[in-house]
Amino acid sequence: TGGVCPPEQKVEPEEDINPEEEEGELALWSPDVKVIELEKDKNGLGFSILDYQDPLDPSRTAIVISSLVAGGVAERGGELLPGDRLMFVNEKYLDSATLAEAVEVLKSVPPGTVSLGICKPLVGESKEEENMHSVDSSNIKTSPGSPEPIDNFSIIL
Repeated sequence: TGGVCPPEQKVEPEEDINPEEEEGELALWSPDVKVIELEKDKNGLGFSILDYQDPLDPSRTAIVISSLVAGGVAERGGELLPGDRLMFVNEKYLDSATLAEAVEVLKSVPPGTVSLGICKPLVGESKEEENMHSVDSSNIKTSPGSPEPIDNFSIIL
């Protein structure tokens, strides 16, 4: 039994580490970067972005997908959703980019396959993500007017 005791004691320090996870809750996006590829056509990539103050570092901004253009490349691809954080476009990282810089990067990408690195919002755990996904696309189709107010603050690409 003496050998069983130390592993049990080890469990407690791990529990002490848990409070640090609360900091993680402030980060609104998953730390896992997912790479998706979209075919940029003459109409662009079919989404709009806005800048969002990083809750963990107020001096930094996060570039976030604010809405999808109905019938656009991103919506048809189905992988990019409003609320996703844009981390990089091809080789250009946007982790400290301003909205204007991010727009410039996205506009300067030539037509063809574009690799986007995105982080999903933490709100939807993977199990719920699929449900959210189907709800999202039906919402977009049934209420084409709804993204309009958002677009005043964001730029469609």
